[in-house]
Amino acid sequence: MTEIKAIKGDITKITGVDAIVNAANRTLRGGGGVDGAIHKAAGWELLKECMTLGGCETGKAKITGAYKLPCKYIIHTVGPIWRGGNCKEADLLASCYKSSLDLAVEHGIRSIAFPSISTGAYGFPVEYAAFIAMDTVKTYVERKPADFDLIEWVLFNDSTFNAYQSWLTVPSMTYDFTCKWLEKFCDSNIHYIELVERWMGDDCRALGFEMDCGNAFNEKYKGAFGDYRELKRIIDKVTDVKLLGSAIFSKWRYFNHWAYSGAEILEPENREWFIIALEKLKSLSKEN
Repeated sequence: MTEIKAIKGDITKITGVDAIVNAANRTLRGGGGVDGAIHKAAGWELLKECMTLGGCETGKAKITGAYKLPCKYIIHTVGPIWRGGNCKEADLLASCYKSSLDLAVEHGIRSIAFPSISTGAYGFPVEYAAFIAMDTVKTYVERKPADFDLIEWVLFNDSTFNAYQSWLTVPSMTYDFTCKWLEKFCDSNIHYIELVERWMGDDCRALGFEMDCGNAFNEKYKGAFGDYRELKRIIDKVTDVKLLGSAIFSKWRYFNHWAYSGAEILEPENREWFIIALEKLKSLSKEN
């Protein structure tokens, strides 16, 4: 089982990992921040090897020796510059993590430490970057559970550490969310306002769920977004916490915003849909 964690510290001094990741620039010749610190600590031989690699494209990764650092390898990846979020920055940042992990697997690396990629001079919002990092790594580990023993983030300051640590606690937060809202949907005396006011939506956003009108869920499980009987039929096949959480968020948004009356959320078939979905989400979050 892969241990995933975040710690506060100096990535150039981390011991007990096979490789660290450098948030490099496209030249691979060193720069400021983490990049400069790693080059300085590793010594001039690192620069000499990097100069033979021909640079690196954004979202990709290359590997070198670690020289004077206490690990065996350095994986260099080039994060995206934040340009407002409309230039595929999220996809490119996710690609940094996937490319780094793929390269690690190719070289038999079983423990790896990341910095917070792109959140320094490149300006990527820390909370968003932390979510992408955690989501990408956890998805990777779910797909390849035997490839790593340890994946960690080594973070320099409190605010960055707290951002990453908060996403590590999402499973327990999700469990608490399901307990809270299951109790409400099972309460026969509840007033519909308690269910359709913004509070449930706020909780869903805090957990990183997306409001997509149920499109992604419906694409995978035809008819289950609209019909509690179909949802009940396929619910054991659902394993993706984010997909199910986003379906719940989208379903709630319909009654919050588009339904003729918010009171429709209390109709038996609608209440039952939420109970089935929340019970499954509770089970999934407990497993994680």
